[in-house]
Amino acid sequence: MRHHWETFEAEFVTIEEDMRHHLEVLSHSRIENLAELARHQEEKSRFLSWVSTIEFEKIHQDIYAKKQEDTCDWLIKEPKYQEWFNGSTSSLLWCFGKPGIGKSVLASSILKHVTAQKELQNNIDICFAYYDYQNPQLGGIAGIIAALVKQLCRRRKQIPHNLLQIWHNALPPALLGTKERFVSLVEDLSEVYVILDALDECPEHQQSGILEFITGVVTTRTLCRVNIFATSRREMDIAKAFEDKKIPIIQVQAENIASDIEIFAHSQVETLQKGEHGKTLYVTSNDLAQKIIRTLALKADGIMCEISKARKDQLVEDALESLPEGLPNTYTRILERIEAQSPYMKELALNCLAWMIYAQRPLSMEEIQTVLAIRASYSSTRDLELDESVVILEACEVLRNPEPKLKLPEDCFPRQLSMPNDMHTRLGLACLRYISLLAFKHPDNDPYDLHDRIKDNPFVLYATQSFDYHITKCDDIPQETDMLLDIILQQESQCLSAILQVLVLRGHTNDDTAISQYFDPMQFPVSASTVVYSTSLDNIPIIRERWVNDEPPMYALH
Repeated sequence: MRHHWETFEAEFVTIEEDMRHHLEVLSHSRIENLAELARHQEEKSRFLSWVSTIEFEKIHQDIYAKKQEDTCDWLIKEPKYQEWFNGSTSSLLWCFGKPGIGKSVLASSILKHVTAQKELQNNIDICFAYYDYQNPQLGGIAGIIAALVKQLCRRRKQIPHNLLQIWHNALPPALLGTKERFVSLVEDLSEVYVILDALDECPEHQQSGILEFITGVVTTRTLCRVNIFATSRREMDIAKAFEDKKIPIIQVQAENIASDIEIFAHSQVETLQKGEHGKTLYVTSNDLAQKIIRTLALKADGIMCEISKARKDQLVEDALESLPEGLPNTYTRILERIEAQSPYMKELALNCLAWMIYAQRPLSMEEIQTVLAIRASYSSTRDLELDESVVILEACEVLRNPEPKLKLPEDCFPRQLSMPNDMHTRLGLACLRYISLLAFKHPDNDPYDLHDRIKDNPFVLYATQSFDYHITKCDDIPQETDMLLDIILQQESQCLSAILQVLVLRGHTNDDTAISQYFDPMQFPVSASTVVYSTSLDNIPIIRERWVNDEPPMYALH
């Protein structure tokens, strides 16, 4: 018995030692695995930090937080969006709209929709970028693509060896910011969705790069279906790049977002009426509350805090009437981009903006082309060398706004455009120079000839009908303006009759009917006194004393 026990004890000790050994091996293995996992996670974290420091996730959350519940659904229901979302091949959908219409919130909503529908599905990935012209990190295309690569790598268990090798070799992360790297990374996926917001905020010298990347990725032959959704304003370069490839487009128009704005405005009015967030909207009339909502829906850019400062219904009414329709941040960005252009294009843009800001009425493109070509040294309209409209549009992006006339907020004016006296002097001189270049010898005998004269000289209506407006806006009449005005007013009666013949059309459209209705053959002597008395120059004492006698001219138009 004792012998058997000793034998068992010896065998048990051996088993115990073997068990302890195996446990130690397992423990070491587990520790090694944990250490390897920690090392792998550390390597992945360091790699991702090296690839890009741009955190679009935070930007997305900030933008999406602005979204009101039950808004943006119209876009998801759009047939073109459904075709893009549910298609079987790589595709690009471009959504464009004017400044401030809510494109970034729409982009964030699309990202949320795609994420909700696709995130949990195997072999499908999502990445996104929000451009911001104020962020220097977003200047180069390589940085944007690298940020997209970072998002795709973050969701993977293993970082591809070829990408890690670039990091281990201490090469720059920009090497990952290429179309080829992006395509190679998504090749083993079935689908990838890319959301790109505000392409128009990409620096101009980098814009061709991002457009080539976008169009190149969706046309590259790969097993992965690449779906890109992009938003921007409708800039010419972007439109041409996409339209040349027949990319589907969705234009965000006021009617698309009208219901969204009303929902948002209704929520804001209710919040402010309750006095939340330290601001209170003092409104007692339900009708007025509805007017606030309708006005905000129409102007879209009205700032609720301006209305909340008014403590009586009538003051609120006044605040509604003066709500701004401009977008200071947007136009500040546009002006900064104008400032960065070549000297000629910058000067063209600033001159154009001067007319947009200070002109008495909106100018047509033909009028703008003509007035921008006027030079003091010219002696005839034949000397005018007009810039193509596409050149003016390229120089001055603000003109792409579809509104008939853009009013820039005064605090956004460039310094040289923020001095009304100087601007009206410049514009008044341009009008007088154009009248001088025309040098009409006589009035026209019938309305059809007058119509042709106006058509052949696009700026004649504005120059003749508004030169006095700009002169009266000047604090003092500059010497050059005074001299040129004297030269014009000293012309013979027939020449002055030709000027007055166009002037009497003031306030009427340039069409055959209006010209026929208000045509005057000017069959009476016209003097400088007649012209001055027929314009607002009569309100300037120094001019009235020089050109108008005590008695009003016999044929004055006042």
